[in-house]
Amino acid sequence: MLGYFNDTSNTVQQACARVILDLNEFCLEEGKYQKEQKLSILFAPLISILRNGVDKASQATATVCINELVKFWFGAQSKEYLDLVSKEIFSVILKINSEYHEIFMTAIILIEVKGLTFFENKLANFISKILPIIDGTREGSNNFNSYMCKVNVCKILEKIALLLRP
Repeated sequence: MLGYFNDTSNTVQQACARVILDLNEFCLEEGKYQKEQKLSILFAPLISILRNGVDKASQATATVCINELVKFWFGAQSKEYLDLVSKEIFSVILKINSEYHEIFMTAIILIEVKGLTFFENKLANFISKILPIIDGTREGSNNFNSYMCKVNVCKILEKIALLLRP
């Protein structure tokens, strides 16, 4: 399946995400595998792609897969999975170039679940990382993706403001 990760087609990226979700739901049944085992099969390779910078297309597909997986766990109210992956996702956001809007969509979900603890006392670092996106100084090559990054960053800032409000 990883051979398809370097395809830039949204349809192929969504198909890869669907395979990950199907593996999660139908092959790695909850009683047979511990949470850490499931994460090492489903989540660790995706984070590795982002951390190691395989190529931009593979990274984009990995963010789509991560976002769909996090949305699934959120919808299934699997807070324990969200807790286990949030630290990795946060550290990846701080490390990689911020050109994949799906990773910000994922952050929105995790902020919804974890509140300010998602930022691990590094809120200032996070804000300094995402503000250039709004300024347009850290845009990717895809105009739609840049626009979606800006939209999602604004949503994140709105959530932060609501959480910080007295």
